[in-house]
Amino acid sequence: MSGSSERTETDLALAIAAGRADVGLGIEASARQFQLEFTPMIVERFDLLVWRKAYFDPPFQKLIGFCASKPFERRAKELGGLTSACSARCISTGHKSTGHEMASAGDKAAGLTPTALASTPTRRR
Repeated sequence: MSGSSERTETDLALAIAAGRADVGLGIEASARQFQLEFTPMIVERFDLLVWRKAYFDPPFQKLIGFCASKPFERRAKELGGLTSACSARCISTGHKSTGHEMASAGDKAAGLTPTALASTPTRRR
């Protein structure tokens, strides 16, 4: 369908299911929701950036624990196209990284630098 642009992957899947579109780029979970055929094209890896200090806060540690849990793994598998490869590997970006330049002057003065969590949940496209 020319000229149409859906705002979300769910909206796109709905448009395809309703016959308003023939094909589109989206995620497997949305295609499954509407019983549509899905052809994976790429694999995306998502990294989560947090301030080093926030990494050790109890709410964040709870999130990391949940991402490594069996219920999370089961839900990711149910949705389709997701893996639960959440290693929670902590990588300090240091003072010279591009991520640090995004910090505010106050953050820099306080010595706060971003930290990356690598290999967070991945979804296939």
